[in-house]
Formats: sequence, structure tokens, C-alpha cells
Amino acid sequence: MLLTENPKKRADSGAKRIFLITPRFPFPVIGGDKLRVYNIVKYLSGYYRFTLASLYSTEEEEQATAEDGIFDEVYRVRQPKAASYCYTAGSLLNGRSLQRGYFYNPRLKRLIDSKIGGHDLLLAHLIRVSDYVMGKGIPSICEMTDAISMNYERAGRANNRSLKKFIYRFEHKRCLDSERMCLDGFDGCVVVSPNDRQYLADKYPQYSGKMHVIPNGVRLEDFKCARDKVTKGKIIFIGNMRTLQNSDAASYFAKEVFPLIRSKRPEATFWIIGADPGREILSLSSIPGVVVTGRVDDVRESAHDAEASVCPVRIGAGIQNKVLESMAMGIPVVTTSIGAEGLAARDGFDFKVADSPAEFAKALFEIFSDRSKAQAFSRNGRTLVEERYSWDGMLKSYRELIDRVLGRVEECRPQ
Repeated sequence: MLLTENPKKRADSGAKRIFLITPRFPFPVIGGDKLRVYNIVKYLSGYYRFTLASLYSTEEEEQATAEDGIFDEVYRVRQPKAASYCYTAGSLLNGRSLQRGYFYNPRLKRLIDSKIGGHDLLLAHLIRVSDYVMGKGIPSICEMTDAISMNYERAGRANNRSLKKFIYRFEHKRCLDSERMCLDGFDGCVVVSPNDRQYLADKYPQYSGKMHVIPNGVRLEDFKCARDKVTKGKIIFIGNMRTLQNSDAASYFAKEVFPLIRSKRPEATFWIIGADPGREILSLSSIPGVVVTGRVDDVRESAHDAEASVCPVRIGAGIQNKVLESMAMGIPVVTTSIGAEGLAARDGFDFKVADSPAEFAKALFEIFSDRSKAQAFSRNGRTLVEERYSWDGMLKSYRELIDRVLGRVEECRPQ
């Protein structure tokens, strides 16, 4: 995943102070959630002073260091797996969402309470850490990113029978209640997609004024659009394989779509590019033509020569970074309707939408065989990202939101 530079020098000592709480230490910056919060705080650190408090659970997170020039202070609290499981079990009894229990830690709560003084605003990354922030008497914003309840609702409707499907159905209702609590308790809540906002607004119309859409972006300088060297028949799928939506998408495409491609293009390859592939994903490499890379140092090096990029997600919410990054590189994209949600892109012009194996195969064969169509997708997709999805353009709205929230507080203070 790629990082964005600070738009200006670090904020001066008189700037407002923001306390950021994250469920995972955001370094190293791997995965969509970490990428987004990193880019948000990197940009905003040019205007505000930041303190960070996070949980960590892996050796990699323990050894990682925060990037210089972003935070004044950084605090990390270890969260053993056993503790997460214990608090998750407690959530079954007290009615909290399981993920709020999984990321609860009394040591982190005490640390936050002891360090909160002197800060002007609290920024919670995801509903998982809302318990640490609400009710503190300080202006607060929740970076929800996605309507996670919508994600779990879709997962619960997936065409399989498993314990996970039951858990998703169970967790959907509790996450929906947690989102309502956040909408009620925070001064503002941010999601990346109009679809996520509409889903929550339909459930809780009384809070629609607190819901703000600030999409993801791409640092265009880091994604060169060079299509002079294309490997024929190479199809890529980019994503962290730890997540349900990405692992499901990779498995679905490899098993149900790719055989249709290989039947007519036996030289075709399907590259699954992303960290943390589990046993099921690793086993896909036994399918002729499927390559599972695991974590790579630079996604662009593995992806740039692809003839097509696919986003076969059937479960999910928010905006798919993999679609934006592929279009930024000029790679023609075929995506499901869910993968296209929230994007100001046109089917058949910027990319192609396909919701069945046959539709995917047809769209990919057209890209492989029609050079002018492939070039049009490449050109139009890149232009869309240039015009609508630069990080700087997106994050100006975040600064405006913070200033509005802080401005309302100033207006309410006695003169």
C-alpha cells in the first residue's frame, strides 16, 4: 500500500490538538483501514497537533515505529489474543458488538483518560474504539469508514452454511446498534461512500445531519499509467486476504470464473496479490494458472503489467481501493456491482460491471480481444481518478469538518 506526503510543514505549537485512538497500531501501513487513517492523519498533521493511542497484538506492530513528523506523542498497549477472546465472550452477555469487545482493553482506557486533558478533539478510528471516546465532554468525530452493519448483513446472506454466517447475522444487529450509538454520541461520523451513508440514514434518519461522506483517494504521483508492457492474459486481484470480502472474492473468481477464461485462453493467469493469505487461499495455487503472491514489497511491481484487474467482491461496504489503484495504473477493471458502489464511475465507460461468472468471462474476453476498448477503459479510468479521487482533494473536506465541529464548540462557550 502506498502513502501520501504531508501537504505542508508540521502544524505549529499553537495549533489545536487532536487525540487519535485506533484499534490497531497503524504502522506498518498494510491494509485498507490502516492506509486510510494514515493518509488522513498525515494530511491533517499539517494543520493540527496529534497524539496517538493504539492497541497492538503482533510482533510486527510491536517493532514498527510511527513515522516522524506526524505525532507529538505515541502510546501503545499490548492486547493479548486471550484477552480479546475473553472480552469478546463478555460481549455476548452484555449486548455489545463482538468487535467492540475484541478491541476493549482497560489499560488503554485508563491511559486515554489520563492523557485526554489538553486536547481539543477526539478522533476515533472505527466503531471498535467508540467506548474509549464517547461521553468525555470533548468534541469528537468517529471515522467509521464503512457501514460495517451493511457488510455483515451481506455476509449473513452469503450462499453458504457455516458458523461464520451465523456470527455475521448475529453481529449485524449489534453493529447496527453500535453505529446508532456513535451517531448519537459523536459530533460527526465519516463514511467513504454515499451508499454507506444512505444505508445508515435509512435506518436512523434523525442523525442524517451528522453523517459525512469523505471518499478514499489515490496519490497519483505514485501510480504511473504505463501500458507499454502488458503481459497477455494476466488478470490481477489486489487485497488483504485476511478480510472475509477479499478471501471470498479470490476464491469465487478462481473457482467459478477463471476456469471459463482458461477454457478459451489456456495461457491466462490469475494473480492474487495481497498479504495474509490463509490456508484456503494458498490452496488456490493448485489450480492451473493461479498465482498466490502473499505479501509483496510493492503492489505496483506485481500488478502494473496486468491485462485486466478484477474486483469480484460479493460482500463488502465502502469504496474499494483496489479499483481506484488499478484505474490509476491504467489497468482495465471488471468489478461486481458491490465493488462499484460509491464510485462516480460509469459502467461500460470507466470500467465494466459483471455479477455472474459468465458476465465476468464475457467482459474479460472483450478486453483481451478488443484493443480499442481496453485502451478506452485504461484512459477513462485514469482520468476519473485524476479528476475525482486525489487524496488532497478528499482530505480538504476532513479539515473543513473538524473546523466546523470545533467552531460549534467555540460558539457555545460563554463570551
